[in-house]
Amino acid sequence: MKVIFGRPANFDPHVRGELEAIFIAQHPEVVVSHRMRSYILGQLVVVSLLLFFLILWDQYWPFPLQVGGGVFVLLSLINIGAILEKKTWVLYLEYARLCSLILTAYALTNNPWWLLTLNLASIVILFTSNYLRRQYVHWVYNEAR
Repeated sequence: MKVIFGRPANFDPHVRGELEAIFIAQHPEVVVSHRMRSYILGQLVVVSLLLFFLILWDQYWPFPLQVGGGVFVLLSLINIGAILEKKTWVLYLEYARLCSLILTAYALTNNPWWLLTLNLASIVILFTSNYLRRQYVHWVYNEAR
């Protein structure tokens, strides 16, 4: 506990290297390609504009749009961070963002075709998930498939 909450002078200097190895995570430097930078910038612009208009006219938007927009903004910000850290599970966040858009459209229109669209998209993504993941990682991160 003294190592974490105490002063640096309170612990033995001989174990400093070992403690730094434990508490300081060594992450490889992430190389941001032009394609990845453009994708992130596009997402950030769309999310910023959506958030701006959701906050500006919040009393005029219906509740399902406010919730759907908030979920989309939250998932998009997590997605941007995951892309910058080159996480491979980022495709699932993309799917969750797509689901949030479709469910918001359904909540606004009460049209059952939106649910059919969501089910069809889920089936396609389920059967092609490995291929989509490889293509997505290659496209965003510009890495080998």
